[in-house]
Amino acid sequence: MSILRIRDSDGKVKEILALKGDKGDKGDPGEFTGGELLTNHINDKNNPHGMSAEQIGAAPAGYGLGGSTTQVVASIDELDNLTKNGWYSFHGMGSELCGVWFDQASVFVTNMSEDYSVWQEIRPLESDRPLESNIVLKRHMFDGMWYEWEIENPPMDFGVVYRTTERHRGRSVYKKLISFGEFPQNSDKDVSTGIDASTYSIIGVHRHAKEIGEDAYILHLAKVTHEYIFAHDGVYLIHISTNGSQAVTAEYLIEYVEA
Repeated sequence: MSILRIRDSDGKVKEILALKGDKGDKGDPGEFTGGELLTNHINDKNNPHGMSAEQIGAAPAGYGLGGSTTQVVASIDELDNLTKNGWYSFHGMGSELCGVWFDQASVFVTNMSEDYSVWQEIRPLESDRPLESNIVLKRHMFDGMWYEWEIENPPMDFGVVYRTTERHRGRSVYKKLISFGEFPQNSDKDVSTGIDASTYSIIGVHRHAKEIGEDAYILHLAKVTHEYIFAHDGVYLIHISTNGSQAVTAEYLIEYVEA
């Protein structure tokens, strides 16, 4: 250390401790100019103030920012307490969220304000279904309360309800793929969607049909005369009437929101 004498705006001379530098090594007062002191301080890359990573808000070592993570999560229940910024490695055999089953996943946490607003994102990894690595599960904590998990790029397995990240007029969009089976031949057929008509409103219906034994997808081989969805005993049903005799099978993608 050495002493630096400076003159303030009132013309008074003040003495302050100066950082050790090329001239300060002599220990003589007045050896530094203000510019030299500032330059020496800027060029000192050895943490001259002794700040810790926590004090400046940096992620602690091992949380995957700038390298691979060493933080391991072993169960779905542990996710509720995961609020520190960073990447985590999930290893929990037979875990399920949003209709997706997985054993391993990457978890990313963003904490905006002292656990008041926190986001979690999970990217499941299954070796036998590698394309599902594009699936992203998301949820948000606000004011100490976690909201429901939602999914991007759902795998759309038959009969599974997916609460997606999509919105329709501010409401979460649910998706469900229904196997209708074989079309009726010169008759009628109803198939239940399993969707509660008193709780949900349907906003979209998409049908894919194909002739049995063929790969090409078609829409009108069975000569459909009536096709609609209606509520019966509190559940939505799909109705089909045909006057054709072709062997056709179909599936329906239903999109719906809370009523």
